[in-house]
Amino acid sequence: MTHDDPTDLALLAALDETPQALAPDSPYEALAPVHRADPTDMPGAVALGEVPEDIIAAGPVIPLPLRTVSGRYRGSSAGFQVELRVDVDGRHPLAKLSGDFFSVSGATVTYFGSFIVDTPAVSTTPTTITARGSGRFTFAAGAPVVQVTIPRRQILQPAAPATLRFFTAGGAPGATYICAFESAYFRTVQLETDRVSDVVTPVFAGYNTGSLPSASGGAGRALSVVSAYAEAGIGMIPTSGSDVIAIAEAMANKDLVGLRAACLDGPPLLALPQRAPVESVAGRLPAA
Repeated sequence: MTHDDPTDLALLAALDETPQALAPDSPYEALAPVHRADPTDMPGAVALGEVPEDIIAAGPVIPLPLRTVSGRYRGSSAGFQVELRVDVDGRHPLAKLSGDFFSVSGATVTYFGSFIVDTPAVSTTPTTITARGSGRFTFAAGAPVVQVTIPRRQILQPAAPATLRFFTAGGAPGATYICAFESAYFRTVQLETDRVSDVVTPVFAGYNTGSLPSASGGAGRALSVVSAYAEAGIGMIPTSGSDVIAIAEAMANKDLVGLRAACLDGPPLLALPQRAPVESVAGRLPAA
């Protein structure tokens, strides 16, 4: 079955008005209650009002910090798959939501369209983080209001799934996706580093930002290409395909000079938005 809009009410009808992942009729509800020994009435239990001395000596219990919820999530429903990116907390968040839709037919997965929420309203409670706002879509979305709700978990617990809901401009519910946590990175890219044969200096590996002659605006740390992109939310995976290219097979120097001049004199090949200074890696790349 195919649909024209992964956000609209047709999805609810296709799912009998309730996403399967949220269906109330769970097979576990039919199980009879199992009677076990009372864990509150065990031999040797401490009487009411009595606290063992070793517990008193241990002092107060310090709660574990909570995980951040930003990252990449993935879910599917009624012939569509969605890759959801959430950037609302953690280090220098851009406060954005974005995602890509793919239509699924058997083993064939085809890109359908994308959306981004530029300024979602983010509300935080001790148990959940919710972000909601109107999205910009690459297609005519019947339910353009996007809401993401993610339970908060302690750092030693696995990341919780995100519930992605769409609503019409009038507030009527559209499609719902339960998206499992996939990665702390918004994007994952494979990186291959090649060099020409006449380069005798080692390929750049990294440097300590604390060794710079002036303050960089960030904490002193060892920074590499991989870790710099990681701070921006991009997972760079070095491949084993790095190679040495014979200088004779490379472009002639005069051609390089001509290409550089053409780039400097002509229009920019790619216009990038202004972000935080590169040396501090303080900003993140756009989540979209």
